[in-house]
Amino acid sequence: MPDDPATGVTDATILRELIGPRKPVAVKKQMARLDGHCRRFIGLSPFLCIGTMGPDGRADVSPRGDPPGFVAAKQRAMRNEQ
Repeated sequence: MPDDPATGVTDATILRELIGPRKPVAVKKQMARLDGHCRRFIGLSPFLCIGTMGPDGRADVSPRGDPPGFVAAKQRAMRNEQ
């Protein structure tokens, strides 16, 4: 395990060493696709945060807002990493 966990989490194995296994209640909440309730919730939201990561590994999150309906979720499969 790296000396500095804040900069050393590069894969799921290291993450599991730091925080332990996933709880069954959290695993049950995983979804392969957004359902109608999720898409409706997103469509009604007046606020979202867009997160990006650069090639150097630095992350940035920017808040965005507008009247409900300014964003919609297109249906596509989501990545599900173990």
